[in-house]
Amino acid sequence: MWEKGVVTGSLKIYYCHAHQITNSLKMMAVGLSQIISTQIEVSRIEQLREMADRAELRALQSKINPHFLFNVLNAISSSIRVKPDTARQLIINLSRYLRYNLELNDEQIDIKKELYQIQDYIAIEQASFGSKLTVIYDIDEELSFTLPSLLIQPLVENAIVHGIQPCRGNGVVVIAIKAEGERIRVSDTGSGISEAVIEQVRRKELPSRRIGLLNVHQRVALLYGEDLHIRRREPGTEIWFYLTPGGRKQAA
Repeated sequence: MWEKGVVTGSLKIYYCHAHQITNSLKMMAVGLSQIISTQIEVSRIEQLREMADRAELRALQSKINPHFLFNVLNAISSSIRVKPDTARQLIINLSRYLRYNLELNDEQIDIKKELYQIQDYIAIEQASFGSKLTVIYDIDEELSFTLPSLLIQPLVENAIVHGIQPCRGNGVVVIAIKAEGERIRVSDTGSGISEAVIEQVRRKELPSRRIGLLNVHQRVALLYGEDLHIRRREPGTEIWFYLTPGGRKQAA
């Protein structure tokens, strides 16, 4: 049996009598060994892909922007004297957010748990942005599906940090999760993603400071067989994907 051009094992077939070993049986043994060799290589590729997925998840977990931590700590310190209840709530939000990131693994989680983490993240960001940031949740009440960790939060972070923050005036982020077709959409009214960045993501090239967006794009394509849908709007950006194969047709 061969693997990448190297013999890595052998298939032995025993017969009680030599005259029973016909050419047809020899050809069958060769074909069987080729099938097993192919299965071994496919299995090895799958193992490597799973390892890469876990490595990407660990990289995403460890990617906590220092500016994000600085901003939330600054917001907490500013609120301690004048708004102690706000400061206390921000500490709770931050502790839950960090604990969630540290406890993640490559298992599927309930959509509601993912939403709790997103809500903590948004509460922290709103403490820094104030009235500049408005978040609208358009979420079906009856949601009962699972998904890999950190598929939605990086999209929300992308909308806030790269969409709302650079633009003047107030901005809106909409998080829409629909049971039909298991469709997830994050949109914003910010500065809008450039066509160059969209093309980089499609080519699986790392756009500047957008590791989260590329990570989600690659994982969605690998898990569900369809790339992220990214569209520049006037104003803002819209990103969506389906957890169900063929979900686009169901949703339509």
